[in-house]
Amino acid sequence: MPKVFSAHLDNVKSLLDEALTLAKVIRLEVHGNEDELAKLREPLAAFNPAFFVLKYGIRREWDAVGLLILKTAGVEAGDA
Repeated sequence: MPKVFSAHLDNVKSLLDEALTLAKVIRLEVHGNEDELAKLREPLAAFNPAFFVLKYGIRREWDAVGLLILKTAGVEAGDA
């Protein structure tokens, strides 16, 4: 598990434990680049998370009336 992520979990552990006494987790999403997600797949497997690969760059999209939209970053949806 990446050190930064592990440190983050240590920082929020008490809050997360308290939150889990009040609510049930129904979905866990993990967003990041593929290299970092690969490091988290095994440690987080028990939680059955949905992984989303963050793609960087400029992407062209067209809106409903045909206007060009340039996006500088986006998230590729789905279990990558």
